[in-house]
Amino acid sequence: MLKEKARQRFLHGPHSLLRRTCWGNPGRRVLPHVLTLRRLPLSLGRVLPHVLTLRRLPLSLGRDLPIPGRDLALPRPLERFGMHASNPVYSPLESGTHLSKADCPDNIDHTIRDPYRELTGCLQFLAHWSRPDISHACAQLARFAENPGRLHLLAAKRVLRYLKGTIEYKLHYPRTFTSRPFLWGSVDSDWGSCEDTRKSYTGIALHLHNTIGAAVYWSSNQQLLVAQSTTEAEFIAASKAANEVVWLRRLLTAWGHPPHNPTPLYEDNAACISTSLLPGQTNRNKHIDIKAHNIKDNISSGTVCLIHCPSHDNFSDALTKCLPKDTHSRHTLVLLGITPTTGPPLLPDSAGDHLSLLDAPTSSHKQGESEDVTA
Repeated sequence: MLKEKARQRFLHGPHSLLRRTCWGNPGRRVLPHVLTLRRLPLSLGRVLPHVLTLRRLPLSLGRDLPIPGRDLALPRPLERFGMHASNPVYSPLESGTHLSKADCPDNIDHTIRDPYRELTGCLQFLAHWSRPDISHACAQLARFAENPGRLHLLAAKRVLRYLKGTIEYKLHYPRTFTSRPFLWGSVDSDWGSCEDTRKSYTGIALHLHNTIGAAVYWSSNQQLLVAQSTTEAEFIAASKAANEVVWLRRLLTAWGHPPHNPTPLYEDNAACISTSLLPGQTNRNKHIDIKAHNIKDNISSGTVCLIHCPSHDNFSDALTKCLPKDTHSRHTLVLLGITPTTGPPLLPDSAGDHLSLLDAPTSSHKQGESEDVTA
């Protein structure tokens, strides 16, 4: 309910982005759909293909997209929760934080629960629309909305202090001169990080620009199954990422930009890549839910290609755990499109309209060879 009210204020309030001019017509409801790439009206079918490459956007939108709450909505929660004079911090939660139900009170305290729900609703709205760097913190905080404790409320207020210190962060979608969008992404998991259920967290980020540009899809969710190993947790995460890739590839095809090569996904677990290439099942993975094995079919059909990436370069790590300040900042700048990824490079080849995966061990059938990915 709180998220829906915040969404309506953002879409239809006096400072709504819908009231700002987009292509000279304030009636075009384009920008909110660009931020999520979901629930797209059919009437936008002729407009959004140009949005994919940002070729015909106004100059201000061609460089970066405004963040809901950056100038208007964020100061209000800071004042509402008495944080306007607080000192800023530069990580959403302290490194290694694992919130637990052990910190919940025996009886519901409405003086804590009511402001906690209001605050987490505001934070989730920002995380969904334009701040992927707080997605994991919001995923942890949302688990305690029914009966939060004082420590949970303090953790939520710390996220506000982080937003105050990084209020200048915004999604950057630079202008591109390539004829096609290039879909690629990163996936990671944090094995058994939930102290209450021992379930793992999945982090996924997908991009449409080959060199630099903010993610167009991101998520941080707790897995439904209890993984029995790091490989299993990564395997489940890769399977979910493949599902999102399938959806985005169909969306690109509907907009007239069908991908012609497998979508590369960064994965830092070599055992997960090896498991995804094994035909059938083995004694070590036969217990995994059958729906998680769809990653094998997506690889064999040429939909997805897993690329091994060192852990310190896997920027979706920021969507699975609470990292130290410097590491979190480095990954955040990649998610926001401010700096390029430091993982295995995706470089233009001599043709100018294709991209090659260079020096990256992949999960394709022709291992040891570079792949050409249409951009």
